[in-house]
Amino acid sequence: MSTPSFAFPPYYQLPPFFTLQRFEETLSKQLQMWELLIISYCKSHHMSHIDLRTADEMELFHNKTIKRQLSFSDLQKIIDYLVSKGHASWDDEEKTQALIMWKTKEEWISYISKWVSDNGQKGTAHTLHAFVTEGEPGVEDLIGLDEKILASVFEAMQDQGLCVMKKDRQGKIGVLFK
Repeated sequence: MSTPSFAFPPYYQLPPFFTLQRFEETLSKQLQMWELLIISYCKSHHMSHIDLRTADEMELFHNKTIKRQLSFSDLQKIIDYLVSKGHASWDDEEKTQALIMWKTKEEWISYISKWVSDNGQKGTAHTLHAFVTEGEPGVEDLIGLDEKILASVFEAMQDQGLCVMKKDRQGKIGVLFK
């Protein structure tokens, strides 16, 4: 898959953007800007996993033009903010691996439920792998989403009685929509 071009917002060219600010009001706005940027970038690149140990190699966190990059600790704080907003989760205890969700779990449930309803998918079965790799017409936003994220969305849908999850003999997870 070729890397799509991404139009960074103008504030990405400002050196202070790459250092978390001290004043609470400014920091709050800055974290919101990082949240929007990370979500947009990850969605554009069909990317849902960030390894913070190598994040300094990513253009998202390292602007070579202005020679600025986020520190590891600032990036952890930003991801913590995304976690608090439902747009990320930590994939390890050390907080070096993050799963990024360009929609919150509730938004994913609504998105998938609408697709099921609008496309006559009740009673049909699908694998998680097919959703995140091949895509299904109408739910292309799932392509590139980490299977752990999608599994947690389907678990929540199962808790709501919207689907049933099953594992086959090879351990692949499938979902039957109700």
